[in-house]
Amino acid sequence: EIERAYYDSTHDQLVFHVIVQNIGTADFTGDLKVTVFGGKTESYPTPFIGSEIFKNVSVQVGKTTSRSLRNEYILPKTMDADDSFLVVALTGDTNDPTDNNEFKLDASFPATQQEPVCGNGAQEDGEECDDGNTVSGDGCTLHCKKEYCGDGTKQTSLGEECDDGNSEDGDGCKPTCRMEYCGDGTLQEKLGEKCDDGNAHDGDGCSSACIVETADEDPKPEHSGHRVFITSMRMYGNIGGIASADSNCQYWADAANLGGSWKAIISDTKTNAKSRLSITKPIYNMNGNLVASSASDLWDGSISSKIDYNENGVRHVDLVWTGTRSDGTRDARQFATQCSDWKGDSGGVETGRSDRTDHGWVAIYDTGSQASNACSGFASLYCISQ
Repeated sequence: EIERAYYDSTHDQLVFHVIVQNIGTADFTGDLKVTVFGGKTESYPTPFIGSEIFKNVSVQVGKTTSRSLRNEYILPKTMDADDSFLVVALTGDTNDPTDNNEFKLDASFPATQQEPVCGNGAQEDGEECDDGNTVSGDGCTLHCKKEYCGDGTKQTSLGEECDDGNSEDGDGCKPTCRMEYCGDGTLQEKLGEKCDDGNAHDGDGCSSACIVETADEDPKPEHSGHRVFITSMRMYGNIGGIASADSNCQYWADAANLGGSWKAIISDTKTNAKSRLSITKPIYNMNGNLVASSASDLWDGSISSKIDYNENGVRHVDLVWTGTRSDGTRDARQFATQCSDWKGDSGGVETGRSDRTDHGWVAIYDTGSQASNACSGFASLYCISQ
């Protein structure tokens, strides 16, 4: 059969790749003659173009051999412009004149077929794709083969973060060609993970390093004092009043199964935070770190540890609605509206930051001439057990 035929524009020649298969019962050794004709129909014979004899070809039973016919006699210019195909006559005979092992093959192909050119924008014979360039990483390789997730080539332009040449999980690269990592919810034993619960938190049975935690592994200290946390939820300055702030604290404490009664560390225009809170013991954050040893220690202008763990024990840095100065009293400066006693979203109010231990934990500006945050913004709350 004719495996392939194309026009070699570089040498101005037609090239034929011919495959011969021995389907007989004896090995073949002999001559092959390829004769090429051209014409408008498949009528035979047609105008002669050229031929070539391949001497002493050997083909074992059931095997194949191939030959390429390329010479000056086979030129497209010998054909008329309207010739639509070529006919190839393939004949052969053994070199032994006593046997009768002869054969003949007629085949045809379009005379306009040319050698495929990868990168010309036209998908041609033997090409899986052709996007008009010879650049890999855009879905079609420089060899005009389709690129895909799992082919072993990272294609950044197609959104791949990795490509390890397979479609397996747990080896660092997902079947979707996204990176696997500790905390993605997929156990990657090949990478040394012992667990993966889909987060980067410690203290929940699976550590942030994807190691199984035991009951006595790095336990957080237990204390009989007050506990304090920053809410994971952020809210507008229009909280709904101090009572609503307390309700928010109780809600998030109950949601985290903390138990007990909780209030917000907050003041309005009539009430001081330190007057509405009952503090009789040391205060600890949700990581077990001492924040203040007493009420007076809490309101002396600084604290011992940041209040930067939320109700679930996860670190959370944010602005915090307080309306309170560092001594625990309400912010009575003229421009401090306390967000209309926490029922409006206009004006300014004092806020704290959970990543500070100086006066800024509760009052960023404290006695300064500027309120720290607009009531129309978002911030969290400090909540303390009672």
